[in-house]
Amino acid sequence: SFESMRMPVQSAIQAGPRVWVSGVIGDTEKHRTDVTAQTRDIFARMQPTLAAAGIGFGDVIDTTVYLRDTADWPKVDAVTRDVFAKNPPARTATGARLAVEPALVEVLLLAIKSLK
Repeated sequence: SFESMRMPVQSAIQAGPRVWVSGVIGDTEKHRTDVTAQTRDIFARMQPTLAAAGIGFGDVIDTTVYLRDTADWPKVDAVTRDVFAKNPPARTATGARLAVEPALVEVLLLAIKSLK
């Protein structure tokens, strides 16, 4: 799994009000062939990182989605639309060879922390 790789990557980096969340994959052991479930896992895994930075999904302004198979985009898009039901962020999606097998999708986020 991704966690066992011990990659030298921070889960997020904050610079001023900007927070970049590193690429996250879903539970590939549990959902080896289910891109929808992997995508749900990704957003569930991102929640604690966002909370630690004092932000939530409503603060996300941009997402980048890497897909092993671009034909999976409609399934990933459906989950993303559920997560960002109000004020969805800008999104970029592209096909890519993912570093972790059998990951089907990887998501990165950029959020802006409110200066209230």
